[in-house]
Amino acid sequence: MMKTTLAFAVGIAALAGVLPQYAFSRVPPPPTPSAVVEAATGVANALEANNLLAYSRYLSDDLVVEIDGEIEASSKAAWLKDFGPKLSTFGVDYDVERIVSGPVNFIILSRYNSQGSFRDRRQECCEYYEVGKFEVEDGVVSRMTILRTGNTDLTEVPE
Repeated sequence: MMKTTLAFAVGIAALAGVLPQYAFSRVPPPPTPSAVVEAATGVANALEANNLLAYSRYLSDDLVVEIDGEIEASSKAAWLKDFGPKLSTFGVDYDVERIVSGPVNFIILSRYNSQGSFRDRRQECCEYYEVGKFEVEDGVVSRMTILRTGNTDLTEVPE
């Protein structure tokens, strides 16, 4: 009887907002499905290797790409036409800094630098960081939402 009364009191207190909402949400998230892990590692490896063919294998034909709030492509073909030359140009360096995955998507923090494609090697001409959210359906990326930033890594700025 005491356990039932205590459980009932905790339930009422939670409904009344007495207990913090997060008290019941401390359950770890489910493991990332293998299809998401495979897509995440495949995309990251293809980007770092500047391998357009490998990269394209992980994209849905109906891919939608949004960059900084604007729809840039509404199909895999359109995205590869735009992004393909940037990825496969000699001297382009695409470094994946970090990958974080979840149940239906993954996020990549990366650094893009095309300085090596210019003969004069201009300083800081062509480098930026970006964060990409990649939504996975049926083992391939169906939507990318990319935010581009400047070229300053704030973790390296002295205080």
